[in-house]
Amino acid sequence: MAYWDCPYCNTKKIKGTDQVCPNCAHQRDKDIKCYMDQGNIEYLSEDEAKNKGKGADWICPYCDSLNSIQETACIACGAPKEESKYDYFHREEQPQPASPPPAPAPGNTSVSSGQAKKKKRAPLFALILLLAIGGIFMALKPHDTVFIASAVNWYTTVGVEAYETVEESDWQIPAGGREKSHKKEIYSYNHVIDHYETEQRTRRVKTGSHTEYKYVDNGDGTYKEVPYSVDDYGDETYEEEVPVYVDIPVYKTKYYYEIDKWIPKREVKNSGSDDNPVYKDPQLASNERESGRNVTYKVTGCLADKEDTTKTLEISETMWKKFLNDNRQKCTANRIGNITFPDEK
Repeated sequence: MAYWDCPYCNTKKIKGTDQVCPNCAHQRDKDIKCYMDQGNIEYLSEDEAKNKGKGADWICPYCDSLNSIQETACIACGAPKEESKYDYFHREEQPQPASPPPAPAPGNTSVSSGQAKKKKRAPLFALILLLAIGGIFMALKPHDTVFIASAVNWYTTVGVEAYETVEESDWQIPAGGREKSHKKEIYSYNHVIDHYETEQRTRRVKTGSHTEYKYVDNGDGTYKEVPYSVDDYGDETYEEEVPVYVDIPVYKTKYYYEIDKWIPKREVKNSGSDDNPVYKDPQLASNERESGRNVTYKVTGCLADKEDTTKTLEISETMWKKFLNDNRQKCTANRIGNITFPDEK
């Protein structure tokens, strides 16, 4: 049995087999949906079931009344069934006025107020999220400005290597190495099975099944009870032979030797603010040589639109020369402090 509520007199839980409200005599019309009482299922009697489940109620095109599939004419106004185009499930597609939310059931006022608060919080949360995304976008969005230099510097480095005798060890002596000693040491491990042990394990297995039911709206004031099978599962304990591994060391001869080679020894640094970077003389010893030279350029200053914040940036040689000629250079910057100068070819 399905039920419906009368919107005219507020009578609740009228049987779906009744087309007319027993309290105010209003006809059940197309806008009224039936529902089930899952907590107290009532099955139709044999007489009630004779004409049910044969098809959905049809909607009268003149008075919007719902009529049983067996009715050839509307029980409210007498209109013929063949003029109907819609039924309980396929209602006429036209805009419907928004209905107010249902009144909370007794004892459920706290749930309703909680739902109302959630609905109020949802737009607020969306607004906060939108503002946060907008703030991040604005912080990362670059804008054109000017960098004003207060200092332009160069920094040079000369790397120095020394040819020295060092002690090393390896599994073989490289060319030029002179052995001092050798001994057997662990080179690697072989991961092998030593034995098997019996372990108890648990797995989920099917233990049987049971019948559950779902309910399908027939569209005529009743529901159809449809049984379906649901598998039951339980834990099963079983034994399994599990391999136990051990690591067997593999030995190999390791050599300890001395060898003459170039090794990094020191760096000689210099800096200045003129237009001619100078590498300081490293004053090499007889066993030393240069390993390479490097120069970097930096500018210190502030943005024209943010003069209270000083920054030091590493720049290209091209930009360094530009700053030497003019301490104001165009750049792009964002609100989090990233500054980029135009690409120079």
